[in-house]
Amino acid sequence: MRLLVNGVMSNSKLGEYDRLIIVLTHGISSSYLFFLSNLLNEKTNIRDIILTGGSLIFTPYNSLI
Repeated sequence: MRLLVNGVMSNSKLGEYDRLIIVLTHGISSSYLFFLSNLLNEKTNIRDIILTGGSLIFTPYNSLI
């Protein structure tokens, strides 16, 4: 958030571009995290991530994504 505020307060083109990049990367990364949690839910049928302990041992491909 501090980077976004600094980008707005600087009133420069670089600040505007940086703000746009941060917003876009946040949207992509948060969507990807929801996608991975949905994959985990479909494979294990358990919604609590703590109960799926050790899932990286059994599905190492998800850790590479």
